[in-house]
Amino acid sequence: GGPGSISLHCEYGTDCSDCGPRLPMPPALPPSPPLPPFSPIICNDDCTGAANAYCQDGGPGSISLHCEYGTDCSDCGPRLPMPPALPPSPPLPPFSPIICNDDCTGAANAYCQDGGPGSIS
Repeated sequence: GGPGSISLHCEYGTDCSDCGPRLPMPPALPPSPPLPPFSPIICNDDCTGAANAYCQDGGPGSISLHCEYGTDCSDCGPRLPMPPALPPSPPLPPFSPIICNDDCTGAANAYCQDGGPGSIS
């Protein structure tokens, strides 16, 4: 069944007479990546332009990207590690036709039973 289903009397899209045409179900989202282990604060003056009264590490409040993030501590202050980049979104599936058949043995009985929106099971 589909969203909100409490039983699986019919497969999604196989009770078309009672439920109407269905769009394909979206693919399941991949699990979130695990959180990285705790990282210490980044704070050093390794940049050649550090300690010149201008924050230049590209972080919040910075005026430029002259320094690597966290390497202009005297001017920018301590920095928390940057969160990891989010993985790219999966590509959209190719166009899928509407799902609509009465292959379920309980189809066409006046009760929508495919587990999708408006289904009783």
